[in-house]
Amino acid sequence: MSNTEGRNCIDIVVPFVGALEGTDASAVQLLGGIGSAALKEPATMICAEDRVIRAPEGLHVPQYRPDGNLRDMDLLVISSDDEAINTIKHHAEMTIGDQLEISIFGLRPNTKLETQHRRPFGWAGLKAFLGDRYVASGAQGDGISGKRALFPFAVPLTPESMETWRLYIDDDRSVPIPHPGASILNYLTRSVSGLRPKDHDKVNDMVQRVSGAYPEVIDWIVDGPGADQLELARILHTLREPDDNPQTLVVGDRITLEPYTLAELLDIPAFMLHDVRPRTQERAVALAHTKGRVLHAVESNPRVVTLWQRFAEQRAGSIVNNS
Repeated sequence: MSNTEGRNCIDIVVPFVGALEGTDASAVQLLGGIGSAALKEPATMICAEDRVIRAPEGLHVPQYRPDGNLRDMDLLVISSDDEAINTIKHHAEMTIGDQLEISIFGLRPNTKLETQHRRPFGWAGLKAFLGDRYVASGAQGDGISGKRALFPFAVPLTPESMETWRLYIDDDRSVPIPHPGASILNYLTRSVSGLRPKDHDKVNDMVQRVSGAYPEVIDWIVDGPGADQLELARILHTLREPDDNPQTLVVGDRITLEPYTLAELLDIPAFMLHDVRPRTQERAVALAHTKGRVLHAVESNPRVVTLWQRFAEQRAGSIVNNS
C-alpha cells in the first residue's frame, strides 16, 4: 500500500458500524464504497438464501481516491426520525472525524414530496438533484414502504427492494449493505443525470461480477422487486439525453435503459403531475430535462468533478442532500 492511499477504509468504517449493532440506531445500510468494492471482485461469494456476501481475503479500499480526494462514507439510516439520524451523524463525527467524507442520511417523510407536488416550481423542487426515499412519518426498520422519487417522478418503494444483506469482510467483521441488485440500481437512480460517467466502469464491473456469481440478480432487477427502481433509472437516463438524438445505455451487457421521448414522460404512471394543467406538466418535465442535461455535462468533465469534490461538495449539502 502506498502512502498516498492512506488507510484501508474497512479499518475506518467497520468499527464505527459495528458500534451501532445492538442499539436503537442499528437499522442502517452502508452504500457504495466497501460494498461496491466487494461486488466488483471475482472471488466474492454471494449466498442469496442467507442474504450474505463474503468478500475475498485482503479486500482493500484506499482511504484516498487516485485524484487525492478523500473517499466518502455513505450511510442510509432506515428511519425518518431526525433525532435517530442526528445521533448517528454525531457518532460518526466522533469516531471517524475527518478520515473520510461523511454522508449520513435517512428516509424522508412523505410530506416533503407532497410539498413539491403542491408547489412544482418552489425551492424544494428546484434544488432537488438527487433521488430520495419517502415514507410515512416515523417509519423505520424492516418492512418499510413508500416512494423512491426525484421530482416530478416517483415509483413504489417496497420492503423487498429495501432488504438488508450482510457483507462479511472476514469471519469476525461484517457490515449491513443493500441487496446486490439494489446496490447496482442505486448508482442508476442516484441523481437527475442518471449513471455518472465516473461510475460507468465500476457499475459495468459490478453487473458482470454479480450476475456471474448470482445470475438471478438480473431477474430481480428487471422483473422482480427492483423493477420499479429500474423504471426510475430509465426515466433519469432520459433526462440526461438530448431530445433530438437520445442514446440507449447498456450496463454490464445485461441491463438496457432505452430512453423515453419527453412527450412520453408526461403519460407514464411515475409522473407525479397528472392532475395539473398540461402547460405546467410540460414545464416541469422541461425543467427536469434541463437539470439532467446540465448536471451530466458537468459530471462529464473530470477536472470539474475533482474540483467539486475537493472544494464545494460539503459546502453544498443542502442541495446535495435535498435538505
